[in-house]
Amino acid sequence: MNNNHPGELLHPLTYAVSFEVGEKHQHVSWEFTLILHGSAKTYINGTLYNVSRGDLFISKPGDWHYFKIADRKNYEHRDLYLSDQDMKTVCNALSDGLYDKLSSFQNKVPMLHLGEDLTTILDRKLRLLQLANPDNITESDRIVQKSIAVFILGILFENEKNSSYPPWLTHVLTEMNSYKVICGSLENIITLTDFSHEHLTREFKKYVGITPIEYLIRQKMQYASILLSQTDKSVLQISSEIGYDSLSYFISQFKKFFNTTPGQYRKK
Repeated sequence: MNNNHPGELLHPLTYAVSFEVGEKHQHVSWEFTLILHGSAKTYINGTLYNVSRGDLFISKPGDWHYFKIADRKNYEHRDLYLSDQDMKTVCNALSDGLYDKLSSFQNKVPMLHLGEDLTTILDRKLRLLQLANPDNITESDRIVQKSIAVFILGILFENEKNSSYPPWLTHVLTEMNSYKVICGSLENIITLTDFSHEHLTREFKKYVGITPIEYLIRQKMQYASILLSQTDKSVLQISSEIGYDSLSYFISQFKKFFNTTPGQYRKK
């Protein structure tokens, strides 16, 4: 665990916190906070939240925050930091109005509880991100940072849309928001459950309203839009990264989704 204290230089992308911050402070960036060990009473804008392992919440610039730890020898949470502009980019790629919705929370913050598997996966992603050189953050580091934010917001978005999803579907949707699946083959969807292709398609559409293939294509296009906005990668490189062998097919899918070509989208 990290035993540094408030005021010391933090990593600009993510940081592990195992100390108490009892003084009220105001956030200057978006923070995604995942509780990894122990429990705490965290206060955001005057509202108390009792949090423990697996709890994840999002706070925004301007929020006032402090927290009290129950056991100082057994506590750790990890933060992911995102600038306001980067948060807008990520939210816009996921859903129209999502940024405004998250920005409107005053007395209540977006919060969800992750299962053990998801907590472990996200912890691993954040630990890898902290390996980035804090004095030389690269374009690739920023892409990983935003992909983790997309991963978290994708879970939050689907969780709020329908909290009555069966466990198997929650698992499938979570996996379909991960970098590995978004950038993989469309055929990989069938490996996410023990269902046949026909049964998975039928059950998925019954709950979500579209087929698994349509959902994954949407995720691919949303991720492609982030790469177009935030990197200098060519359209061909982006097409290849998200799992398309045919550039022309990628362009046609992108145009169908955004009503413009990738090149025109980048110029906006």
